[in-house]
Parts: sequence; C-alpha cells; structure tokens
Amino acid sequence: MVVQRKMRREMVLQHKQILKDVAFDGTTLYSFEYIGDERTFQCQHTVTGDPIEMRLRLTAKNSPDSPNFFHLANLIVRKLLELSGLRLIGRNYYQFDRKIDLERYRLTLFPGFLTNVNIYEGSLMINVDLSHKVLNKTTVFNRLQDIFTQFVDFKRAQDEATKELVGQSPNYTFKKRDGTDETLVKYYYDRYQLKIEDTTQPLLISKPSKKDRRAGQTGPLMLIPELCCVTGISDVMRSDFQFMKELATHTHIGPMARYEKLTEFCHDIQNNQEAKDELKKWEISLDTGLVEFDGRLLESEQILYANRSIRYKHDEADWSREGRSLKHISCKNLKNWTVFYPSSLRELGDELINALYQVCVPFGMEVEYPNVIQLPNDRPETYLSALPEKIQKNTDLVLCILPNNRKDRYDALKKYMCLDNPVPSQMVLAKTISKKNQLMSVATKIGIQLNAKLGGEIWGVTIPSKTLMVIGMDSYHDSKRKVVLYRDGVSDGQLAIVAEHELPQIIDTFPKIMPGYQPKLAVVIVKKKGNARFFAKMGSTSMSNPPPGTIIDHTVTNAEWYDFYLISQCARQGTVSPTHYNIIWDRTNFKVDHMQRLTFKLTHLYYNWPGTIRVPAVCQYAHKLAFLVGQSLHQDFNPELADRLFYL
Repeated sequence: MVVQRKMRREMVLQHKQILKDVAFDGTTLYSFEYIGDERTFQCQHTVTGDPIEMRLRLTAKNSPDSPNFFHLANLIVRKLLELSGLRLIGRNYYQFDRKIDLERYRLTLFPGFLTNVNIYEGSLMINVDLSHKVLNKTTVFNRLQDIFTQFVDFKRAQDEATKELVGQSPNYTFKKRDGTDETLVKYYYDRYQLKIEDTTQPLLISKPSKKDRRAGQTGPLMLIPELCCVTGISDVMRSDFQFMKELATHTHIGPMARYEKLTEFCHDIQNNQEAKDELKKWEISLDTGLVEFDGRLLESEQILYANRSIRYKHDEADWSREGRSLKHISCKNLKNWTVFYPSSLRELGDELINALYQVCVPFGMEVEYPNVIQLPNDRPETYLSALPEKIQKNTDLVLCILPNNRKDRYDALKKYMCLDNPVPSQMVLAKTISKKNQLMSVATKIGIQLNAKLGGEIWGVTIPSKTLMVIGMDSYHDSKRKVVLYRDGVSDGQLAIVAEHELPQIIDTFPKIMPGYQPKLAVVIVKKKGNARFFAKMGSTSMSNPPPGTIIDHTVTNAEWYDFYLISQCARQGTVSPTHYNIIWDRTNFKVDHMQRLTFKLTHLYYNWPGTIRVPAVCQYAHKLAFLVGQSLHQDFNPELADRLFYL
C-alpha cells in the first residue's frame, strides 16, 4: 500500500489524460468527469518502477452547499498558491524567492501565507494571513562539533554529546527491498548524489510515527546528523534581545504593511495566467481585494477605584499611570510577612522592601516591616530548609528574591507554599529590581500583585447584572441566577465534544452545589489563535489597527453560529489579533449587545496588567493557574488557597 501522499499524487498524474481536471489531496479526489462508480488503474512506483494498482471509488456527488465543498475549495486555493510559485512547508505555503537570510544567526526566514476557505455570512470567502517560517542552517553535525569545541575535557564532551545523540555511523548497512545490502553512505550518493563528509559521525535514532508504522516501518529510523537541521529557535536565541528585535522587524508587521502584502497576494494570483486558468476550470472567480464592511465601537469603560473612577484613552486602553496612586477597592494588610534572599542580594532586598512600603500605603494597605531572612547561598535546598522554620500559621505572605530563573528552585518553592504549607507567595528575580530608575514602577506592579494574592480587589468596572456569576472568578457561596462560562483552548473541531460531553456535566453540577439550584447558563468558546485580521480604514489609502472595543458581528462571522469578533487590547507593535467568541449555549436571555459588552468589561479585570487584555480576565486567571499546576506543582493545590489569586 502506498502511504506517501506525494507519491499518490504522482500516480494520479500518470493517468492525467483520463483524470483531466481533478483536485486531489492524496486521499480524496474531486472531478467534473464521471469515470464510473468504481475504476481500477495500473500505475508504476515512481522510484522502483514496481507495478501498483490504484482503485478509485465514487463516494459522493457534491454541490456548493455540501460539507465537502469547503474541502474542495481549499484544495483549489492551495493549487493556486503552488501555481503562483509558493512552496509547501508543513501546512502553509512560502515564498522561497523572497527569503530573508539572517547570516549572523545562521537562520533563513521565509515569508508566506496561510489560507482557509469557509462560508461566512456574506458568501464563500478565503481567510488569508501572513505566515513566517524560520529555518535553521545549523545541522546536527554542526551542533555536535560545537559541543566538542566548548568542552576541553573530552569525557565531559562525550557525555554531553551522548545526551543529545546516540546511534551508529553512516557506514551502517541495511537491507534493500530486493534483499541486497547497502550502506547509508552509498545509498545517499546513488539516490540523491549527496556525499557524506564524515563517516564516523553517530546516527540519530528516531522512533517510527503512526504513519510510518502503517507503511510497515516497525524498527527505528536512522538519520545522518550532517543532513539534519536543528529546528526552531533555541533558548539562547530567545534570550538574545538584539536577535529577537531583529526577528520582530520581519515578523511583527504593522497594519499598513500587512494590508499591502495581502493586497499584493490577491494581485499576484489575478495576474498569474496559470492561476487564472485553474480558476476558470473550476468556474470560480476571485475578488480583487480584501472585503470591506462596517464594524462597531464599544465605549471605553469607567475604571472604578475606592476613592474615584477614571476613564482611559480609548486608543490605548491602559490606565497604569493614572492608577499608581489610587486607593484600591478593598485592601488586605501586609503585617506578618517574610522576605527571603541570599546575603549577596541584601542591598536589592532592602531597596525593594522600602519601595513596596512607599507604593502599598497609598493603595490603602497597612504595611509593617517584614521578617527578613538572609540565606548563606542561593541553592534550592537552602531556601527549602529555611521555609518550615520561618513560616508560621499567621504568616500572610512570603516573598523570595531569586538570583536567576532556575526552574528547579522555582518549582520547589511553589510546591512547598502551594501544597505542603499553603501561603500566598511572590517570586522576584534580582534582575527585575536591579535598575534603580525603574524600581518604583516595578514595585507598584508587585504591590498590586501582593494585594490581589492576599484577597484584595484592585479595581472594577460596572456590571449592571448583580445576579451574574462568571465561572472561574466568583466563589460558590451565593446562589447566582445567571452563570456565564468562558471556555478557552477549544478548536472548531472540538466544539461537538464541549457541547455533548462538557455541557451536560456542567448542568448536572449545579444541583450538587445546592438542591434545586438551576441557574440560567451561557457557554462561550474563546478562540485566540484564529487567522482573521481586521484593518481600520483611515482616509482613502491608510490602514491602522482598529481601536480597543471594536466589535465585528456580521459579514465575516459564521452564518450558523451565534458568534462575534472583539478587539479588546491595544497592539503597540505589529497587527492586532482579534479574539473570536462563539456562544454555543445560552439561556440567560442577554441581548447580543449585552453579551458583547459583558465580554469587553471582563477584559479590564486582569490584575497583573492595568489595561485591557485579549481575553476575559477569568480565562487568563485559568491559564495562569493551569500553567502553575502543570509546570511546577503537578498536582492539585492546597484548597486553603482556593479563594485567593495566589497563582498570579
């Protein structure tokens, strides 16, 4: 059986005189021509020449309103991209002729496009956005050489290399299908004219994937390091500010430049004769530009503090400057708290404590000098040995100043204070507070976090419905009459799972909270990773990011869904990404405008940032908690912390 889709396509091409105008993805074939309910074709293996039988069977007759039509339309669009000179890498197509070489970092950046065809309220449309693929020119063999160069001690170098790579050499002999033996060196030269330079390099061992196993590959796959490139961007690169800045100049594209590239994409297809012929063959016409429509803009929200309310600038959605000295709605006192730091960070520790006192008092918090514990060193076990002795039952909060972001130390500290001895805790990196001219700004943010972790309420917005609970934010001490659940992390393909499995469980939970409790429920799917992009037209030619509060609920929304797009955040670099909201269940009787307004209000309530964020705050809180449990705790946190935002 032929598993590789590329080879299947080549087999179809062998009979293009009969299978004339077809679209084929390697599994499903679409054609205008009826060739019978079932037909068999004799083909040849494109490499070995072995005879292969290809059988086609009629499974459906499709019309423009059939579910398979979207699949066909996507195949046609992908064909247009190929005809326009783009090449497939993974799932998207890239312009190899417009590659950007970052020689200093041995990287190549390929610009490209991702596309998706679907029926929207307006008509059949293509959702197009820019994509970038980073390819690393460094081979695994280069990486091996770097490891051996870094370590003078050969044994240590050998150990490091062994950790990364274990295998045989390119002189490894394998059996071909005809039963003869051949080395990898000879195979690559005869088949691809590739000469292996170092025949002593160890081979990489790769376990066969499910697809490989279906094709009959049960044993490990042997790969030659010299022919394998390291993927992605390394942690060292990510920590290089200059590199990330240079990369951002090519990938974080502003709205006007993005609009021009997308318009150019449309023109390239329109002016390509082969692409025009392909469209004509399928009786499809493509619009000359991006779709235009009117959106709506929600009013900016009043941000409520204890002593006054403020209204932020609409186009910025940020009130950090105005909120620095305002009194919080409710405050928790910071009296019995403990600060741990190694003696080498004593000066930074004292400066942070003084700064926290200066910023927390105006918030309305009563702050007393903490119990300071100086540690002889910064080893994880040193912190852990001091914690049990110094943390008492009446300790309000623990603050640890850390010299670096070692994961094992962070995880150990969080485990102790979230599981063994539950107490709100705050970790502060030394480099975060090392710049004196930024200390007060940093201390303000930390002070807000401390009050939130202790159970204080920093700011708020006016939500008219007083009998509303938003899942993940409120506690179940009161029987709310309406519940809105924002469900993040669900793809379109998983909507049925949520509706058929999660929703009944949620509804069944309410009577267990209190007999007879049946609140009116709404379930909203939150999708951040969509590819839709919107531009605000400024005059006749200029494009900018739509301002926070922009609602799009027609033309490009799904005709069969109760959905809308909301741009709630301000993008200071690149093009803003909208968030898609799909209400899959609603018994609250909220008007559409009220649901949209509520969603926008909730994006104002994330206490780690004095501004709007991309999703409702409850989603971000859920993400922070899930990340802490998944990355550091690896089990449920102590229930004594359940009524606090200890995971901020």
